[in-house]
Amino acid sequence: MSAKWIRQGIPRHTGRQQRAWMVASLVAVLVVLLTAAGPTSAVVAEEDSSRVQSYQGTVRVEKDGSLHVAETVTYDFGGTPTSTVRRDIVTRENYDSDHDRVYELSNVAVDAGQADVAATVTASDEVAAVVVEFAVAQSDAVTMSFDYDVAGAVAQTADGLEVRWPVVQGFDRPIASARVQWNANGVVWLSCLAGPSGSSRPCTTSQLVDASAPTMEQRGLATAAQMVGILGLRADSGVSPSTDLQARRSIARSFTATGAPLGVAVAVLLVGLGFPLGLWLSRGRDKDATRSPVVRPLTPQGDRMLFSPPSAVRPGQMGTLVDERANVVDVSSTIVDLAVRNY
Repeated sequence: MSAKWIRQGIPRHTGRQQRAWMVASLVAVLVVLLTAAGPTSAVVAEEDSSRVQSYQGTVRVEKDGSLHVAETVTYDFGGTPTSTVRRDIVTRENYDSDHDRVYELSNVAVDAGQADVAATVTASDEVAAVVVEFAVAQSDAVTMSFDYDVAGAVAQTADGLEVRWPVVQGFDRPIASARVQWNANGVVWLSCLAGPSGSSRPCTTSQLVDASAPTMEQRGLATAAQMVGILGLRADSGVSPSTDLQARRSIARSFTATGAPLGVAVAVLLVGLGFPLGLWLSRGRDKDATRSPVVRPLTPQGDRMLFSPPSAVRPGQMGTLVDERANVVDVSSTIVDLAVRNY
């Protein structure tokens, strides 16, 4: 009886201990996870706190086909001291499989009412980087203005004109809300796309009829995302097309035998052939070959011929120089040479 009670009691006591250990282990794991996740969540919240609070833009379509863009951007740095902000503006993008659409950016101006700033514009093949430096690091809300002109956004279509430009683009922080208003004559239709470059997702709202001017709005844009405005204008709107399509650079196109590449290739070929030919004509032959009179070993003098060795070199000397040995032929030629010269 006693042994049987012990065998039954030990499993019951061990099961309670195991459950207690399991509960304690789970509590310890949860404490460790919460401790590790706490600072990480704080860091993420701190990183996400810096953003563009609001964006207000106005785009005016000029008669020459250029666009004048005026923007008011309110940054909220969320308490993080910030000395620079960056903005990338596209200057070249894909149009079709063979061509790129090229934009010309000019008259870039940046200002901040409550802070001194200095802006630099660095242009590359595809984007123009606008870097704004604060004289004193900013940690709260700062309102800045961006103004610039861009050419190449108006294209001729079968139904009239089409204006296409990514108005909101290249910001280094997410944007909470963006609103763009267009100022153009003869607007027929309006479309708005939002998201990464090449996105086909429509904007939050785009109004043409119910607003005093064509207006686009978007709630929430990720870092470097775009808000592309597309307008259709009547053919008699008084706006000239300004689109600039250029052939995309590629290895296959570099060897195309048309136009300027062909002319350059022919010019290089002629120079490559003409230079060695001219060098051979001027320096490839001995200088004595063109001198006159030509030296002849036998020259006529009256009624008889006299022996005259070339360049005053004696036959014996010539043979010795050629094979570096004085043999019977050299001695014989020397004797004959002396005889003909009356020695």
